[in-house]
Amino acid sequence: MLSLISNLVIDCADAYGLSRWWKRTLGYVDDVEALLSRGATLVADHRGIGPGSGWQVLADPEGNESCVLRSAAERQAR
Repeated sequence: MLSLISNLVIDCADAYGLSRWWKRTLGYVDDVEALLSRGATLVADHRGIGPGSGWQVLADPEGNESCVLRSAAERQAR
């Protein structure tokens, strides 16, 4: 049986602020284009389909797939 972690919850007073801190600390970039430029491939695009923010499915260079949610900037641009 394979288990995948899709979310991690940390008990904190300001989850959004702490997530921004970790993003800066780890060098995380919201843009999908950054992943594509490093060799990821787009498997499926589910943006604008159904309720919610939508997502894109990307595969790393070895074919391992992951979902990337639309960024806040992309949601606001629509």
